[in-house]
Amino acid sequence: MAASKLNSFDRKILSVAVFFLLLFGYLLYDDHMLMTWVASHGARVAEVSQTREDVRLKYAQDFRWNNDFHGEVHTGDTIFTGPKSEATIKLEDGSVIKIEENTMIVFNTNTTDKKVQIILKQGHVRGDLANIKVENQTDQQAPAEETKVVVEEPRPVIRFPRSYMKKELHVDPDGTSQEDATVTVRWTFDKPKAQFEFQIASDNEFNQIEKTEVVGELSLQTPALTEGSHFVRVRESAADPSKARWSKVSQIEIAYIRPKQTLALTAPIYKSDRFQQYVNDQKPVLLEWKPVANAKSYVVQVSADPKMKDAKTFTTEPTNFSLKDLSIGVSYFWVAAIGAEKEIGPHGVIGEINTLVRPPKLAETADKRYWAKTGTEDCPPTDFINRWEKIPQVEKYQIEVSNTASFSNALKYEVPASETNVKIEKPGKYFWRVQPLAHDGTPLSGFSVASSFKYFFDHPLATPALIEPAENMTLFFQKKMDTPFFLTWKSSKDTRHYLIEIATDAAFKNTVLSTTSKTNKYLVTEALPMGDLFWRVRAINGEHVSDWSASRKMNIFAGRTAGGN
Repeated sequence: MAASKLNSFDRKILSVAVFFLLLFGYLLYDDHMLMTWVASHGARVAEVSQTREDVRLKYAQDFRWNNDFHGEVHTGDTIFTGPKSEATIKLEDGSVIKIEENTMIVFNTNTTDKKVQIILKQGHVRGDLANIKVENQTDQQAPAEETKVVVEEPRPVIRFPRSYMKKELHVDPDGTSQEDATVTVRWTFDKPKAQFEFQIASDNEFNQIEKTEVVGELSLQTPALTEGSHFVRVRESAADPSKARWSKVSQIEIAYIRPKQTLALTAPIYKSDRFQQYVNDQKPVLLEWKPVANAKSYVVQVSADPKMKDAKTFTTEPTNFSLKDLSIGVSYFWVAAIGAEKEIGPHGVIGEINTLVRPPKLAETADKRYWAKTGTEDCPPTDFINRWEKIPQVEKYQIEVSNTASFSNALKYEVPASETNVKIEKPGKYFWRVQPLAHDGTPLSGFSVASSFKYFFDHPLATPALIEPAENMTLFFQKKMDTPFFLTWKSSKDTRHYLIEIATDAAFKNTVLSTTSKTNKYLVTEALPMGDLFWRVRAINGEHVSDWSASRKMNIFAGRTAGGN
């Protein structure tokens, strides 16, 4: 009841308090996130290089032990090894210590000399401890166990080469080298005025020792080394060699860089070094040559310059190559062999490819016919579409049109495409031809074979006027089967032929004769029925047909003599 009386501000304060209460409760349960954030590292002092079984690390400001820690160890960090466990730790100065089982140590840095200080809480530590201050300090919370520090004799630390180096030497074709094949090895050691035993061997186990030498310096220059791997180590030359410790082994590799052995290449010999082609055909030019000994591939170069400037380069493995899309004019080429080491041999002679242009082929231009609407109408101008073969790389053409085959009075046009409209003013026959041009207007070939087209102008066909037989004329014949007579009419201009019809009725629904004549008369030899007949004529010229003439009536009478018998 009291909660329901809280105002909105009080409820917000209560919600925030509950949230933080839950958050801190979770962190008490799982402090991983908090501790990871709180933990901070001091200066790096060592690196855990190897572990076995149970090895744990606790950061300086953390209270958790980590099994999945990274390799670095910093000031204030603690390392613990469980039963049958051990860890190998490499310090910053190169010395190595081993932590045996059931051991706990803390790493610190001495404030005076900045040296690493190890506080041994319990267990055993052994290794290069000459530069390390070790303090036994039993942890009161840990079980009381014997603490033991085993200080081993210091050993030299080879600084150069640290662990591996490779030296490359250039040698002459005869195997000799003018470069220095020696290597200077340098090391450090804690004891002053020490003598050192230096060894160099051809194997890392030092079973095949090449040289042993005692020196009083912290460096030694090796003798001239042969090609291959060499291994060096150094130790203090002590009275008791069994107590002296060898440094870590460093490897020196000597590599000889020999000059590349290239086999001689000769210039390719072409099957042909002169070619002629027409760009109209759009066919590649096939270059072929004899195989060159020791060649792995070939390089082909093509240029518009006889000195092969700005050449295009192609490579091919076969002994042939197809050149496509060559420019109009003369192109130059050469071929050279490529060896196993990518070396290029001498090129062959400079060949030539002459790319020409053949005159284009013309498409057929259809004739045109104009029919006048009246007998007095003039012929109008009209356009003819002239087309021809499109030639690759040609972007300009000259077309000539003339009404004579000699083109003496030709009209000339320059056009950018392979077709154009030609305007014709008057009827007649016209001739035309085309010539390809370069960009500057220079002809690339001669003119094409001429073609022609016609422009016809025709008047409308006149309706034929009938001449004979006259209207209502009676034709008498002695025999019914022998009734020949002529039909005649006036001729019409521009007529190809005439259509004649004879019928028994004026509407020409019952036609008894339908025939044609190329002239303006027709001899009727067909057997016709006796009695009244009607006839008419019309003119025809292709698709154009005149009106029918006015029909005429005639009467056919046969079979009676003049005397009435």
